[in-house]
Amino acid sequence: MHEHFNKLCYYHCTTAGCRNVWVMLKQMNFKKILILSDGVPGHVNQARGLVSWLCDSYGLKQSDVVTEMTLVLKHKPLRAVYRACLNAKLGFASTLIRSGYQNIPPELEQGTLIISCGGNTSFANAALAQDSGQPNIFIGSLRGLRSDCFKAVMSIEPIAGADNNIVMDFAPSYIDVNEIEVAGERFAESHQPQQPLWCLLIGGNGAGYEFDEQDWQVLAHGMNELARRYSVRWLVSTSRRSGEIAERVLQVQAADVIYEGIWFSGQGNQSLKSYLGAASRIFCTEDSMTMLSESINAGKPVVSVRPRKSHPNQRFLDALLRFEMNGYLQRCALSEMDRLSFDVEAVQHHPQASKAKVIEQVTRLLNTA
Repeated sequence: MHEHFNKLCYYHCTTAGCRNVWVMLKQMNFKKILILSDGVPGHVNQARGLVSWLCDSYGLKQSDVVTEMTLVLKHKPLRAVYRACLNAKLGFASTLIRSGYQNIPPELEQGTLIISCGGNTSFANAALAQDSGQPNIFIGSLRGLRSDCFKAVMSIEPIAGADNNIVMDFAPSYIDVNEIEVAGERFAESHQPQQPLWCLLIGGNGAGYEFDEQDWQVLAHGMNELARRYSVRWLVSTSRRSGEIAERVLQVQAADVIYEGIWFSGQGNQSLKSYLGAASRIFCTEDSMTMLSESINAGKPVVSVRPRKSHPNQRFLDALLRFEMNGYLQRCALSEMDRLSFDVEAVQHHPQASKAKVIEQVTRLLNTA
């Protein structure tokens, strides 16, 4: 049995109320995992992250068991019809919904576990499970669908009335602590940095957050001040939403404290995993739940930073407040970044216990008749 499997079972079998997990894990009988993707990176990466957790915990090799299919919902105005048919358990629901997608698989092999994230995959997920009798997991909010359309529903926020709801501390991610540790060691060996490194992940406008040039200037100032005060250098990664102005400001105004960067404009050839592994602390703009989840999954101290115009919706804000309350991150306004204080020797947060708890709950639900 794989080392991770044994560690997971040991953790739970020595935890009160979890002594039957070893037995349940042995009873897992799915042979294949099908990921249904809507093509949205933030969604499919959560599904891939969950699959990574499952395969690691059950001792499965992803290349042997995982298939991924990208679906296209052809008639979005019919979503209300699909929802009503599934909720009513109508016999023709599966046939109707199949006709509404491109690339939906015609049939599933017995022993297939269906996993998807994102509302546009939910109908196909439920229809395939109804048609084939295979277990299914959906990650996200139900938006009116009955929870019993799925074997398990996973979310950051509790879903009222859903007995099969698994509430996660943070979203799954492809980021694996062991992998980034190895990548970070290789980075350190090849680069030989003379000062500690911190990582900065930069998003941009979205989710109720708006950045302008002044915000990027304030960010650069904060980077300079923290680098001076704590004698560190920065590893920077930008994204599609960051824009040319953000990159130009940082490359000019924070040039002396940036050790290396992965710039969306095309510069830099390192992998993000090597940055996350090499850094002792991670900063992340607050506009992306995906980036925040990746940062938390890395098992390092995390600081989220936000611009002046920050107006996330209540669900997003509630998730951030839970992250902060549970000790997964420290929130900070950009205007306060240059004065930010924390214990640089603080014990790093490791997400394995939270992951193991999720796997235990998934296992219980998949073994429920």
